Amino acid sequence: MAHFQAESIRCLLIPVVEYNLILPAGVVAEVVGYQEPDPLPDCLVDQEWLLGFAGWRDQKVPVISMEAVMTGAPAAPSIRARIVILKGLGQRSQLPYFGMLARELPRLTTLSEPTVERLDEFAPLPGIYCQVLAGGEPALLPDLEEIESQMHAVLFD
Repeated sequence: MAHFQAESIRCLLIPVVEYNLILPAGVVAEVVGYQEPDPLPDCLVDQEWLLGFAGWRDQKVPVISMEAVMTGAPAAPSIRARIVILKGLGQRSQLPYFGMLARELPRLTTLSEPTVERLDEFAPLPGIYCQVLAGGEPALLPDLEEIESQMHAVLFD
């Protein structure tokens, strides 16, 4: 995971259940309104964290629930839910983008090294790299590389 340098970096705080995830704005392609994902094929229905496929820019992108990644149970989308379209990090041509369900519209923030503090007293959660205080707010850094790897294994292996 990238380390924060002295310069500032634009990030998105993405609300999921009782947590905010934090991601560099550079990995976010777009935030779109919620649409019910197309269902998964029958062979994948036991993957609670994989919600289905959403249409985005003339393609179908898989959509995940970080709540289900972390806890095993997806949360029902709220009336203000959004899908955050993320750029694939693994250079896999089969998975250039994927979506992440957000409880509501993410917030843009600018962070720099002095405003980010890693919290060591954090009980590990699946799919989470670490917990930080970002500008005084607790936030979770998702392990997108691991999540993307698992998604690729389920969908394409």
